[in-house]
Amino acid sequence: VPMRATSNAPGASALIELGYPDGAGNWDMLVTVRGLEPLPEGGYYELLLTKKGEPIATCGSFKVKGGGATTVPLGAAYDLRQFDGWVIRPYIHGRDKFNETVVLQTQRT
Repeated sequence: VPMRATSNAPGASALIELGYPDGAGNWDMLVTVRGLEPLPEGGYYELLLTKKGEPIATCGSFKVKGGGATTVPLGAAYDLRQFDGWVIRPYIHGRDKFNETVVLQTQRT
């Protein structure tokens, strides 16, 4: 599943490679991101599933270093057919809640 950059992260991209659900319904995924900026100390990015375009279910978090690609194994314990896409947004340590700024998203059909 390719992800495209929003205006908040021009030039960034990501690819979600989905496995198959196991007997319990856990989906393995390998996520490769490119072009995201490292976040301040304690910050990280989070991959979330969306419903009606709104982020509602987490698939995990990750950090990036400057330059190159970052590949991380993540997972989801949900029926993916109940969702309409994915977004990636940053979490900055010290704020009261997640940053609502989406930096990558799947193309809606």
